[in-house]
Amino acid sequence: MNYIAKGLLQKYLIERADFKRIDQSFQQGLEIAHYTDFLTNEENVIYHFRMALHAYATKKYRECIEFAENGLVLERMQSELKARVHLSLIHSYSALKNYDKVEELLDIFEKYEYDFVYEAANITRAITKARKGEYDIAIPQLEYHLEKCSQQNRLHIVDELLEIYLKIDNLDACSKLLERENEIMSTCPDSPNACRAKGKYYRHKGHYQLTIGLIDEGVKSFARSLQYLNKINAFEEKDACMCEFFYCLTKNSIILNKEFMDIIYIMAYNVNE
Repeated sequence: MNYIAKGLLQKYLIERADFKRIDQSFQQGLEIAHYTDFLTNEENVIYHFRMALHAYATKKYRECIEFAENGLVLERMQSELKARVHLSLIHSYSALKNYDKVEELLDIFEKYEYDFVYEAANITRAITKARKGEYDIAIPQLEYHLEKCSQQNRLHIVDELLEIYLKIDNLDACSKLLERENEIMSTCPDSPNACRAKGKYYRHKGHYQLTIGLIDEGVKSFARSLQYLNKINAFEEKDACMCEFFYCLTKNSIILNKEFMDIIYIMAYNVNE
């Protein structure tokens, strides 16, 4: 049984890297839960931490919380992986709108002594203000962090700002932010979280473009959003993208020709694959 457990764990750790099978490999990882008694404490820590990150990447926030909390109990030593799992735990509570828990966990997270912690904590606090609708506080904080943050966090801040700007109908601010696209996208790798963030970015961009009458460009941005979401089979985000697309068409009284509708149909349903 020890060999079976170790073999299943190694198989999972290899297969979880395939973005196209990210949901299937998560289900395979769940099977290992029946064999954890045959793993060492170190292997159990790795299993719970990797499953927590995997669950977060696939928006299974409650599962992320369960795996993260179990893993944090098992791991007594400090490590960068532990800190990143702690951050995914915070983001999962944020996605579930438990902002009191987010702020409680941030106080603990800030005690980790790793380079990324300070920046991540400050950005998360600003995003929490945005999610709570406190835009007068959130916007200046997010704009400040956008200029100071590392490349890996820049796209997430841009997504938050674009979402706020569109909600408050600040199209000038959207325009200025979109002008920095090359700078923002230049070194952003296609990890699951990055693909999801890019999908959100192009969805917001398409919303802005359709609103100001750039029909051709707006359709292409929505199609590009779907393209990134297809890479990770993000069905929920694809549905949200399509809903926003048709909302923009209706709101702005836009009637598309067949060529444009075919572009969206192909990307939405992968009929070209």
